Amino acid sequence: KKIQKQYVRCEFEGCGKIVSNPQYLKRHMKYQHMLHRTFACSYPSCGRIFRFKTQMEDHEKLHS
Repeated sequence: KKIQKQYVRCEFEGCGKIVSNPQYLKRHMKYQHMLHRTFACSYPSCGRIFRFKTQMEDHEKLHS
């Protein structure tokens, strides 16, 4: 079954990104504009934080 696309535009000032459904807009807002960062590097005194676990894992490889 094909999901019908319902294009929506991000109303955040200066953005205007168009996504194909409201769920994608919600994710876009959360990670691009709310700066929701939940993953912190475990290396002592680094202090870097990331939006996605994979970004943190890739970063931590640099400390090895």
